[in-house]
Amino acid sequence: MIPGELPVYTVTCCQGTQTFPSRIVAREVGMRRVELGNERFRVVIDRGVPAIVEAYSLSAGPQRMLNLVETTPDTSRANSGWSTPGASGEPANVELLETGPLRGRVRLSRSWESWEFVWTAGSAALRWRVRGVRGFRFASVSADPYLPFDRFVDGSEYEWPQGPEEGEPPNHDIAPREWKKLPGGHAVYYRQAENYGALGLVALDARLDWSRIGSRYFEATGAGAESEIALTFPEWKGNNTVLEARRENRVLRQPLVVHVEQASSRPPRAGRGPGPQAVLLLDGDWELSSGDKGAGPQSEWRTVRVPGTVHTQILDAPKYYTREAEWISSREWWYRKRFRLPPSHLERRIRLQFEATDYYADAYCNGHYLGRHEGYIDPYEYDVTDCVQAGENEIRVRVWTPVTYYWRHRPYTIKGAYGAVDQKPDDITPLGITGLAAGPVRAGAAPQELRVGRSVPDLRRRFPICPPCRPPAPLVDLGPW
Repeated sequence: MIPGELPVYTVTCCQGTQTFPSRIVAREVGMRRVELGNERFRVVIDRGVPAIVEAYSLSAGPQRMLNLVETTPDTSRANSGWSTPGASGEPANVELLETGPLRGRVRLSRSWESWEFVWTAGSAALRWRVRGVRGFRFASVSADPYLPFDRFVDGSEYEWPQGPEEGEPPNHDIAPREWKKLPGGHAVYYRQAENYGALGLVALDARLDWSRIGSRYFEATGAGAESEIALTFPEWKGNNTVLEARRENRVLRQPLVVHVEQASSRPPRAGRGPGPQAVLLLDGDWELSSGDKGAGPQSEWRTVRVPGTVHTQILDAPKYYTREAEWISSREWWYRKRFRLPPSHLERRIRLQFEATDYYADAYCNGHYLGRHEGYIDPYEYDVTDCVQAGENEIRVRVWTPVTYYWRHRPYTIKGAYGAVDQKPDDITPLGITGLAAGPVRAGAAPQELRVGRSVPDLRRRFPICPPCRPPAPLVDLGPW
């Protein structure tokens, strides 16, 4: 599934005698080893070193499934697997925090240092976060002059592919690169002619400085006492293994947004009789916070105006037209509005109306999940009669924009906000509660409305049509409106 193109589905578990099978492997093996994995990969940590001493891509097939941590003695480097600078001695604690069925989380720690690994069922990515140390050390990746890997390509999407050519990505030799930062934020090792799997590295911490990346031995040094990377195990597809690695990078950075809700036990309210219409406009000051996709609000709440877009609310012009705004589309944004509802509003059924939200939007009323809307110019509404109450209420709206992999020679704007033309900085797409109301409030016995979006005048003009006025018909000047 492409991140941003989200299904809505229900998962039920353990009805009667049924069990939900776990695809997560998280266990201690023997006296000193810890095994992590799922159906895509296996990783083994030796607690005595400590280091990752085994890593396997399970997609390579049994005949080519070999350890991607090179254990052949290397005369120029101390070969102790994948670890952290200066790491030595066995961790005092091993905690299997989550062992499935859909996520694994393991922590190895001692007083001054901890490693935490997080992964999910079906994912090709293993997140590795360290605290108390300044980075990561890989000694060494199984690559030339030993087998299997003979290709290394960075994650930049600007040099290759330029079109539907059949050639290889340029600059693919196994050799140290003079990079401090990974182009595109990630890179991949693979073998061009045969499927020995692939190994991707993703710099989830942009502060990391890389040394000798592209060779068999390299390091990533952090600026602080906490850093995070990810190991990915993409599918092997010859030259197009690079594209598979870019796909896994996008899926990792743009995860599916998931909402888990308990079944409601609140009985629905009885229907209300006819009565005068009342509209409570919710435009004006709202609060705004951001977070990693799927993580909920993480930043401090700030006051913004609705309607509007996130970019123009938090950045000064012209920054929101530049690459300084790219990071905004990679996060989810939460709007929050508290308001008081008069008791008289509860005499009718009540609707919450949105005139436009961009692009995906989840709405909540007093903690109750209302639903998800996809679009950027169309109005929609929810029945909130059973959610609101007299007095204090709260509306929350989570918005995010689709950000997906693209080839440079193809249009990639999938929502059409710019006419699907590749003429804008990457990943800068408007998002927020953006729309204006399409007309005045209707008269008559309508439900109460909580409306988000300012009203604008409705235009109308009556004029006669002269029969028969068959083509070619004369132009008619409609005059004043």
